[in-house]
Amino acid sequence: MPEILYEDEYIIAVNKPAGMLAQRDSTGRVSLQEAVTDYLKEKCGEDGDVYCVALNRLDRPVSGIMLFAKTPVAAGRLSEDIKERRIRKFYCALVSPPPGKTADNQWINLNQYIVRKRDRGYIAYENAPGAEAVSLRYRIMDTSGFSALILVELITGKRHQIRVQLSSLGTPIIGDKFYGSKEIFEDGNISLHAHYLSFRHPMTHQQITVTAPLPLHMKEKVLVSPEFTDYTGE
Repeated sequence: MPEILYEDEYIIAVNKPAGMLAQRDSTGRVSLQEAVTDYLKEKCGEDGDVYCVALNRLDRPVSGIMLFAKTPVAAGRLSEDIKERRIRKFYCALVSPPPGKTADNQWINLNQYIVRKRDRGYIAYENAPGAEAVSLRYRIMDTSGFSALILVELITGKRHQIRVQLSSLGTPIIGDKFYGSKEIFEDGNISLHAHYLSFRHPMTHQQITVTAPLPLHMKEKVLVSPEFTDYTGE
């Protein structure tokens, strides 16, 4: 079972390892949702089904926070908060080369349009058939040699969005051969990590903050560690 970052009787947040499926697919490989479900069954000592619904998903080569609901009410309320963009999600990405002419810690807004062809996303014009608006903002946390650690706040949530948008700047995520990285990892993982999640608890209404430490292959390349920072402040 991967690292549990937060748990109570209504929700559980887990640090997904890069390379692990978020949810079951046709390959038959073990997914994080299955691992969490098995953990909950063992913990509750129940022979039957337990309730376990993923509230977000991450691509297989991406690591970081995944949030699960343990009850239908919690799932419904958090799903509504996600739909209304009341949940704040921050990612860390290692890119190469570093973005040019951007001051450290200066937030940059990136509003574009994406179209999907087969299993890949492309930047498109607003009036292109099938174009969807996407939005994020980013800032440079650290630059070291030919790479940079970038903090990304995801505003919309489209598949491969961060990967496509950062690649469009000429700064693909390290390891992401699919979107232009020249540096590839043997295991196929990429340097993108869901690092920070801030949301209102579906039952108590308290503000909950969850952080997942950078994986080793990313931490080794940077001088600045972003852990335990309140990113919701400006």
